[in-house]
Amino acid sequence: MMPKHLPLYTDISTDILNIVLRNNTTTIPQHLLVCGKTGCGKSHFLQYLAEQLRKEKRQTVVLSPPYTYRKETQSLISEVPVDTTKTTFLLIDDFDQLLEDLEIDEQYTLRAYLFKQGAPTLIGTCQQPPTATKDYKAPFYDAFRLFFLSPAPPLQMFFPSKVYGKLIADKGWEEAKPLIDGNIYYCQYFAQQYTKGKSINESIDHVLKENNRYFMLLFSSLSDSIQRTLAGIAACKKEATISDIRKLGKIEGSNVPSALLRLTEKAIIKQVGKRKRNYSYIMSDQLFAEWLRRHLFPSIPTE
Repeated sequence: MMPKHLPLYTDISTDILNIVLRNNTTTIPQHLLVCGKTGCGKSHFLQYLAEQLRKEKRQTVVLSPPYTYRKETQSLISEVPVDTTKTTFLLIDDFDQLLEDLEIDEQYTLRAYLFKQGAPTLIGTCQQPPTATKDYKAPFYDAFRLFFLSPAPPLQMFFPSKVYGKLIADKGWEEAKPLIDGNIYYCQYFAQQYTKGKSINESIDHVLKENNRYFMLLFSSLSDSIQRTLAGIAACKKEATISDIRKLGKIEGSNVPSALLRLTEKAIIKQVGKRKRNYSYIMSDQLFAEWLRRHLFPSIPTE
């Protein structure tokens, strides 16, 4: 069962619900974007918001990554019809990633659809407002009202004080901490298990299990060359250079730089500086890196 982030979400969700529930089929809908850094809980906030809308007996469609972006958007336009009798709510996680994969004319097509009378009200999440919303000549300029989620609170906020004291004294904590720190969802699931008396490893296993389907879908949505590049970064367990990635991912050829660019654009990896005149890379989500090491590439040696 998904944790309820009521202390973090109640105020902002109330504001958003008050706005979108005022939308009706006789007006152009007010669309919204919820912005925040990786791990602050955007995806789970969107699920929480969907629950609240369903309690209001409102028709709600939720789309979550990974997408086949153009196909998903075309499906979005054709399968969520304009309805002049009742308001439909369209919740799209990682809306910025979806926009980035659309050509300009496709973005204008999407905007035209969303601003018809009776169109669904779109509530999307993104790390920061997309480029297509900033330039006054861009397709989605001034199209959304923006909300921002705060970063994840400190780790100790998820534990009773005595339990947290026991945790930081545990010899396995320093290795496990980077896997969950900064991600509200991971921290809450981990804290639930550890507070019940589970070990650090058992608690991490539980969080991995809860995310297994999402990680599998995300990984399978990538091309083979991008999968191998990602595997090389995960296997390195430190800042990975291109030579590290080629060695550990068992990659031949020159397509690693283009794969790195694509993974960086999707915020799956991030650049962490230069070493020997080349950038180094790490996984943005260290739990996803651990999942890759455990489940997909056990034959790749880690360094």
